This record gives sequence, structure tokens and C-alpha cells, in this order.
Amino acid sequence: ATSPVSDSGLTPGQLAEPADAEEIRAVVRHPRMSSLQIKSQTRVATLRRREVSVDVPLSNFRERLREWGWQESNCHQPMLLFGDDKQAVQRTHEILVEE
Repeated sequence: ATSPVSDSGLTPGQLAEPADAEEIRAVVRHPRMSSLQIKSQTRVATLRRREVSVDVPLSNFRERLREWGWQESNCHQPMLLFGDDKQAVQRTHEILVEE
């Protein structure tokens, strides 16, 4: 079976066009999927992977990525990035791409 994540035709860091509900469901069901929710009201990013959830203050998000060894072991995992503030999501996306 093919995956909408790997078959998207997007290069790393490239933003996708809005997807329909079924495409989003397929991406979220990917067995290696993680999600990163940006909550601007509380200035926290919530990273979820299966049953594990970790809250990270946005003020030290980059440092926490580096502590986790983002580049070596985690950057090839598909991730759904979303939030309640478009600019905060975009800034977080830029950090992920840079790291």
C-alpha cells in the first residue's frame, strides 16, 4: 500500500495545498505519524506519538529539538503540524526545516 505522506510529491519543508477530510484522515492514520499542535494562547507545542504526549514551551522549542536528537533519529518521521495561530505554526515549521 502507498502512503499519502510519501507519495505527496512534496520536497521536505514544502507546504501542501489544503487537503480534503479523507486525505487528512489517511495521513493521520499513518503508523509512523506524529503530530505537533501549536497552542498560541498557552505558548506551548504538544508533540504526540501514539500514546505519548509531551508539552514543550515555544520559548525553548528549538533547544528541546536538539536535546532529542531531532536530526539523527526523528526528522524522517511524518508529522502533522497544526495550531490555532497561522504565524506561530509557520514559525515552528521554519524551525523544523532549519533543524
